[in-house]
Amino acid sequence: MNNSTTTPTPWDGKIDPNTPFRGFISSPNSRGTFEIISSCFLTIFLCGWVSVCINIPAPTAGKFAMFFDKCYMFLFSLLGPDFVGALALGQYMAARESVKAFKESGYGDWTTKHAFYANMGGFVVKPEDGRIPGIDKAMIDDRNKADGLTRILTVSQILWFSASVLARPFQGLAITTLEVTTIAFIFSSLFTSFCWRDKPMDVKSAVVIELETPLADILREAGDLPDQVLPRYNPLDFVSQDEWIITILWHYYTNILKTIFFIKRKREWPAQKIPSFDFPSYSAQGEILSAVFVFPYLCIFFAAWNFEFPTATEKLLWCIASVSTMIMGFVGALYEGKYSNLGCGVADILRRWGSSFFLNSADSTGLPRPAIAQQIERFDKFLRNNSAGRVKMLEVPRRSFVVTHHLCALYTICRIYIFVEDFMGLRVLPASAFRTVEWNSFWPHF
Repeated sequence: MNNSTTTPTPWDGKIDPNTPFRGFISSPNSRGTFEIISSCFLTIFLCGWVSVCINIPAPTAGKFAMFFDKCYMFLFSLLGPDFVGALALGQYMAARESVKAFKESGYGDWTTKHAFYANMGGFVVKPEDGRIPGIDKAMIDDRNKADGLTRILTVSQILWFSASVLARPFQGLAITTLEVTTIAFIFSSLFTSFCWRDKPMDVKSAVVIELETPLADILREAGDLPDQVLPRYNPLDFVSQDEWIITILWHYYTNILKTIFFIKRKREWPAQKIPSFDFPSYSAQGEILSAVFVFPYLCIFFAAWNFEFPTATEKLLWCIASVSTMIMGFVGALYEGKYSNLGCGVADILRRWGSSFFLNSADSTGLPRPAIAQQIERFDKFLRNNSAGRVKMLEVPRRSFVVTHHLCALYTICRIYIFVEDFMGLRVLPASAFRTVEWNSFWPHF
């Protein structure tokens, strides 16, 4: 009589689908831990890399500048795909406004593709006599380096992955939190790709437009200009240096991430390119579209509330993190849009209190003490401005630093926990998580 026993596997039909399996599960005949991770990674990589569209590099940039710029944007898309989607929406709305303005001026041939190309630095003026060349869509398409084969592979992977995940609940098969996060990435990348569908990809050089009028005459006829004419951040700074608050916050936090990733922030003066992270302001319609995009994206994480987690504490933290990201995101947006004066008032009270308490006090000798308030003021500005060269227009207002800064910190903590739990949760999974979908069960049988 043979008393040998066989080690149970997740694919054994006699095993309860809810039986937990711990550790790394190999996959001789079905999917295992490695297949789950690799499938999610491949999908996330393709979604992030293909959907990213960066602006044209500076004329003096090195040969790898565009590649590194795209890598930076790709890293940000991994950490916050919803923020990159919101960036793409802002640039799309700016392109639409450009088309509208040109049509009102009598230029009906100006399309969204022209607008994107111009807003990404596709046209450079040369202050010499000459003519403005005719720019058609064919010329822009010729400069577009979009890889059709890569996009076909990405769409195929998205369709297959989405179908595989969405079909699992219909057969009583478990889904991992990593797969839920991947579905959220897919949703975000589809929205980003839709907004950037007319934006040329990987354009290396701009079209030079020779002016018939000297640049000095144009600047003189423009009237009132900022005192600082030479641009420090954007080549168009001389037109306006009023930045939208979301743009300022966006650059502040992306600079923090660049510091974390040891990405060197070069200081170019005057500015030679329009930054890829330039975040245009939203219209009322844009704010509505942004909410329509962000709300479903954050709701996707709610799908894991009833999943099997390794511990009850991890499940509770997942629920708290998913709810908190939504609450803090909308509270922060509402605060900056409608109730920012409250934070401004609090910041002004703190500033005035600090100035009156520290300013030019006298010590026991009767000699004036150093103006500590001025030192505090300098330190305060140092904290609120981390841009290369300390560009004045990118200084975070106190009202935002007091409230929004802390909301963003809590939001980041919650997002980090979700990413960490995606991998921690793989250490204990129910048996059904390792079983594949039986596609023949969806076909009608006669």
